[in-house]
Amino acid sequence: MRFVLQLSLPVLLVAFLLFYPDEMVIRHAPASFDELATKLFPALASFLDKDENSGWATRPKIQELRGIRIDRLRKSLNDTRMPDAAIDAMLISDDDASTMKTELEASGAPKELLTMWDRYVGAVNHIMKIYGKGEKPRYPDIDTISYKPTSAFWIRFIDQTRGTQLSGDSGTDVPPWDAIYIAARLLNANNREDALRYPDLWTKDNAPAVALARSINWDDLPYAAILIPGEGPERVGVQLSPLAVLKMEMAIKPYLEGKAPFLIVSGGTVHPAHTEFNEAFEMKSWLIEQHGIASDRIIVEPYARHTTTNFRNSGRVLDILGVPKKKHVLVVTDGHQLEFIESDRFRRNEKKELTHKVGKIGPRRGNYAIEFLPSPLCGIVDPMDPMDP
Repeated sequence: MRFVLQLSLPVLLVAFLLFYPDEMVIRHAPASFDELATKLFPALASFLDKDENSGWATRPKIQELRGIRIDRLRKSLNDTRMPDAAIDAMLISDDDASTMKTELEASGAPKELLTMWDRYVGAVNHIMKIYGKGEKPRYPDIDTISYKPTSAFWIRFIDQTRGTQLSGDSGTDVPPWDAIYIAARLLNANNREDALRYPDLWTKDNAPAVALARSINWDDLPYAAILIPGEGPERVGVQLSPLAVLKMEMAIKPYLEGKAPFLIVSGGTVHPAHTEFNEAFEMKSWLIEQHGIASDRIIVEPYARHTTTNFRNSGRVLDILGVPKKKHVLVVTDGHQLEFIESDRFRRNEKKELTHKVGKIGPRRGNYAIEFLPSPLCGIVDPMDPMDP
């Protein structure tokens, strides 16, 4: 389901820019429902095949729940607490979640989906509360709603979103797709579709490294790769943090010594908030331009938003490369981040940010490096961080 704006004459675009309200931003067409559903909720999308004709929509309990949710949304029209009233009515309630889980079980849903179900529900509601109501996220500096939630524009937008849902023009009103549609709409409105960026990452950008990995004798090398966690520049308009440069300079030495065949540069489009620069791609460019590192020796991991996900996502990279499960990564970073990685706070962050521990960390190798063995659970897709699930 896509909504596409087509303007055939330049003059129409000029008129639009001149007379449209300041709050409105021209952006790309919203990501399709299928793309985002598959990316954030793969076990659910795979089981139900994202097809409302598969039988799910006609189950009596789901039809009944559909009516309950539509009625709840309609009643919110009489509540003046906007945008909270509309968003609260769109949330998946505990009773809603319980009904759907029972129906999933009755439909023969796989264990993977049933295990993740509560997490999926929590993620959908989490997205709506933060990017619809403006509730405070875990990391306000980078994850806050892009609009003032009580502004006339935002209330108007939420009201229209509700109206579109009630009129049946949204594309789906079958739970849980109705709620996922709203979550996707809110992510798009806040320009938070990072999870859908770089669709050609493994068929284009990292393809040469994947091809090279097939010819590597992993037993001949101390490490599978050297991981360089990214670092945001913190200043608007700055492409690359000087701290990231220092990290790369330290990582080049063990790479040139033959400790590992690849450099993994890991970091998303994160700091400062709404930056246009991606840490990983900027780091790759620097390594090539400043040190002549071959591009097929650099693997870009452009999604990680936290230190925990630098580690988790590198585990996913190793899986794609076909690295043996017992092969370690050497992580090279600055002293401050290294102390954090070894701390209890890092382990607490694992519990807050992920569904599992990232793997075995340690021992240190020198002042600014540490070994890491990824957990097999690194592949679990977790939509609680919808920008990097």
